[in-house]
Amino acid sequence: MDNRLIITEPDNFIFLDVTDRAEDLFEILELYVHYDDDSQSMVDTIYDLRRAIEQHQRIVIEGGFIPKQRTLNFSDTDKILVDGYWYGKYSQILN
Repeated sequence: MDNRLIITEPDNFIFLDVTDRAEDLFEILELYVHYDDDSQSMVDTIYDLRRAIEQHQRIVIEGGFIPKQRTLNFSDTDKILVDGYWYGKYSQILN
């Protein structure tokens, strides 16, 4: 099975490929045609949807943004040693 997730660059937005179920979802969800250059256009009519499928374009729905990776920085954190374990404030550790 092909990967159904499409992640656009550089904004890390996710789309889900629903081409095989697009006609069933047409009146329920907002559908988009996804092009090879990571651009999209909204599907307005069933005619547009069928034409895009005939042209082997991927039909997608929006998934959302992938959150930025956060890093841990324990060196600049106020710490305390309790029973051999170091503890620090989570809000100071997570960047």
